[in-house]
Amino acid sequence: MREKRDPIEHYGQRLIARGIATDEELKAIDKQTRQVVNMAAEFATESPEPPASELYTDVLA
Repeated sequence: MREKRDPIEHYGQRLIARGIATDEELKAIDKQTRQVVNMAAEFATESPEPPASELYTDVLA
């Protein structure tokens, strides 16, 4: 379903159609975004678990 109605892809096509961005620019942005996400996921995976005392630190509810 998402392949057919992906809002990011749809908006990208609108940017291209209106001459605001090129396909190459959008691909470069996508590549950079994927790198940042992959680095963050790798950092989270490799980081040790925080101590239980930190469980509710900075929770504002």
